[in-house]
Amino acid sequence: MTRLLAVTMAAALLACATPSASADPPAWKRCQDDASSDDVRIAACTAVIASGRAKRASLAKAYLSRCEAQGGKYTRLAAGSGATSSRDDIL
Repeated sequence: MTRLLAVTMAAALLACATPSASADPPAWKRCQDDASSDDVRIAACTAVIASGRAKRASLAKAYLSRCEAQGGKYTRLAAGSGATSSRDDIL
């Protein structure tokens, strides 16, 4: 019985483990990859943001990376997304 409980607990912990950045680790890598085209980075960062699974620090990095890919146009990225353009509100 103890062994079954240990196996069940281990399986539960593994099932709960998620990547820290997003539900889609390849999207996170593309979001952070300066070698990717701007369109690829924007799409990947948007996917990370929309996933709702990014931790606060990773979410801030995704917003920043997406903004850099847009050439620093912060307000353009926040418009229509319901997101704030203030970094302090994210952190």
